[in-house]
Amino acid sequence: MKKILLAILLLLSIVVITSCSKNDDDNNQTNDKPVTLAAPVITLTNNVVSWTQVNNATGYIVSKNNTELDVIQQTSYTITDTEVGDYVIKVKAVGDNENYLDSNYSNSITYKVEKPQEDTPTLTNTTVYVVGDSTVSSFNDNYFYPRYGYGTQLLNYLDSQYVTVNNLALSGRSSRSFLKEANYNTLKSSIQSGDYLIIGFGHNDEKAELDRYSNPNLSYMDSTRMLGNTELESEVSFQYVLYNYYVKLALDKGATPILCTPIVRYNDTNNYDGSSSHVTTDATAEGIVYPGGDYSQAIKTLGSQTNTTVIDLTTITKEEYIELGSEARYFHAMTSGKYNDDKTEIIGNLDSLDKTHTNIYGAKNNAYNICKALLETDNTLKYYVKSDIVKPTKENDLVSNPNYVIPTYSEFTDADKSLNWTSVTAPWYGSVFGDCGGASKITTFTVAQNGNSFTVGNTTNAGKIGSSEGIAMIFQQVLATKNIEFEATVKLTNFVANNNQTGFGLMIRDDIYVDTYDASILSNYCAAGMYVSGSGQTFNALYSRVNGILTPSGNKLVQPQQNEVINLKITKVNSTVTVYYNNLEQAYYDFDLQAIDNKYFYVGMYATRGTVATFEDVVLTITGDSTQA
Repeated sequence: MKKILLAILLLLSIVVITSCSKNDDDNNQTNDKPVTLAAPVITLTNNVVSWTQVNNATGYIVSKNNTELDVIQQTSYTITDTEVGDYVIKVKAVGDNENYLDSNYSNSITYKVEKPQEDTPTLTNTTVYVVGDSTVSSFNDNYFYPRYGYGTQLLNYLDSQYVTVNNLALSGRSSRSFLKEANYNTLKSSIQSGDYLIIGFGHNDEKAELDRYSNPNLSYMDSTRMLGNTELESEVSFQYVLYNYYVKLALDKGATPILCTPIVRYNDTNNYDGSSSHVTTDATAEGIVYPGGDYSQAIKTLGSQTNTTVIDLTTITKEEYIELGSEARYFHAMTSGKYNDDKTEIIGNLDSLDKTHTNIYGAKNNAYNICKALLETDNTLKYYVKSDIVKPTKENDLVSNPNYVIPTYSEFTDADKSLNWTSVTAPWYGSVFGDCGGASKITTFTVAQNGNSFTVGNTTNAGKIGSSEGIAMIFQQVLATKNIEFEATVKLTNFVANNNQTGFGLMIRDDIYVDTYDASILSNYCAAGMYVSGSGQTFNALYSRVNGILTPSGNKLVQPQQNEVINLKITKVNSTVTVYYNNLEQAYYDFDLQAIDNKYFYVGMYATRGTVATFEDVVLTITGDSTQA
């Protein structure tokens, strides 16, 4: 029995000894595993990053903007970078890889290298004068997304406490044609020392027209082709005009000039390598060759050679439009709106997109781009740019006309022709419309054709030309994409000289109505003719109506005589309409003939209110395809 007990005790001893031995082996294995070092805790003082020594570390690795630098032994790192930007620093401790593993990275700190502060001059009151074309000017139209030029929006980004913006830009003008305007005289007489002049031409200097074209390939020093010193005005240098009549004008007055290259025109295919970016090819009109070239580059070259600040809006807008693609069209005006699919709201009608002129969102965007670009120049106008300018957005800044009403108008077709004037044959059509004295008065007008002789008018004092309007007209319909020349001679077979609001002539207009009494018809048109105002005392030659407002050219006539032969003519070249009455002439630039009828415009002969006129030698010629302004 004792032997059995001794054997059991011996076995238990062996088990205990074996177990202890195994536990000792396990403990020894655990103690032999490498240990991960503690991560440093870093701090930043000025440009020095420091940390406390990590136990058992053999060195430290500094990571700068996710790039690891060489192992260092010290517990600090001095940032010596001077390039403007943010530098994100973090540090890890390095072990010996046998007993101690590298630590995780520390907390990160950011060291900023900022642009050196410039000495900001003391700001004083100043005027920023702005000259240019329709992409710069103000408008007053009834579009769904009305037109705005960037000159109207600059004050959103300039400090109004010190800055007054005087926007003298005019729609349709080139650097040359603007010189003939009263606004140019205002610029010359008003700009003074300490002011600024923003110059935004180019769109219309490209036009193959004697009044507006300038050559982009000639030097600013090319005085042999200066205005009034050349047989062909098409040889006038674009750079010469910009420098001598704008840049030098500002410098001579002690003001600071700023040149802007033209914004791009929206392109459906997102291709801005050619005319959309103002790189044109040679064009011929009326036997005159107008050389093409790069208008944006001409401005940049002028700026470089004369040390004048240039804001390259062409490149800025080109890059932005390419990035946005079709969304860039929402920078632009739309003449009309339409109902959305469920008829709950009016939205922009993309078929009426104006690819040249911007809406208020586009104008704000261009003004923002100018001011943002100014900050990167040494031009002192940058000190007047607000410190908190924010780029406009479509959601916040694309605003439609709150008074817009979808027209009930539909374009004329042959099926709409009048049943009253059967002697008038296609392509001519007859009509009496507007404030013609009532529906019953329509047939009291004369509307007749005899071969190439056309007679229109009224002998009963029905109709008028004034605050409201009613006329008889024989017209043709022309595609909006065409240029025309329309001319005729006219004799007055009946004319009451003291009859206020009477008139006659040739007309080009946006829309047409057939035998309709409606005093609200006040559509856009230009007239190569005459109307009487001032209780029959003033004979106004050449006039227009825009957005309902009747505006005479200022040309006055002596009283026309019955059977006197008068020569009349209208030309439309692109967006410029020019009207002629004998030796008188008036041009209307960027004239809107698509505010209501987007597809056609209408030309014809008219008379009203006690006047009957007979038109002969009538010639209407389609002279080619038009391009946008």
